[in-house]
Amino acid sequence: MSVDLIQYPLSLDRCASTVEYNTTIISKGNGQETRVANWDDGRLLFNAGHGVRSLTDLQLLKSFQRRRKGAARPFLVRDLTDYQFEDSGGYVVFALGTGAAGPFQFIKPYTDAYNTENRNITKPEQGTVKIRVATVLKTEGVHYTIDYATGKVTFTTGNFPAIGASLEVSGRFFVPVRFVEDKLPVEEFIMLMKPDPAAPNPATAELIVDDGAGPIPTVLMVEVFE
Repeated sequence: MSVDLIQYPLSLDRCASTVEYNTTIISKGNGQETRVANWDDGRLLFNAGHGVRSLTDLQLLKSFQRRRKGAARPFLVRDLTDYQFEDSGGYVVFALGTGAAGPFQFIKPYTDAYNTENRNITKPEQGTVKIRVATVLKTEGVHYTIDYATGKVTFTTGNFPAIGASLEVSGRFFVPVRFVEDKLPVEEFIMLMKPDPAAPNPATAELIVDDGAGPIPTVLMVEVFE
């Protein structure tokens, strides 16, 4: 099932992402190990539970979950710890020209002296992306088009990048995710709520999450690979 190009509606300011890998470790009789990386890319996990701060938030989350059919329909989130192609906001090389139109897949490289992981970026954020060819800024819709559902760039006739020319991108992107569970911990959230003590009228005060009432329930979201 394709990703719904709609952003998660609650704040993720208090939610940290973690990167998960899958490694097979085989121990030998002499204590040495053989390690096999089973995945080409790391997979992101989010716990969005801390973004539910009130009954209004919980109602919005329930409505959003219904429209996603639980875990069935993926959607978009912004990873606040990693949402730009280049961490300093500059440009990063995502491909080299081939003398043809493409398409060219957006990537984000993570590089040090020992290893490089090229992460496919499939959900660029419309309105933020800029592309340069051999350091020359190009114009979307004139020199190239972007498929925002796949993160692929195609150059228009007469504007094919020369063989070996660096293709650079700057901008932001989303992460496609789905809910891990089909069920939300609604009752657990309700048990933590109390009337807002700052409200002028206690009788009509909104219910808010009391951070001291117990651990915040978990709402896990996991990155999907298409």
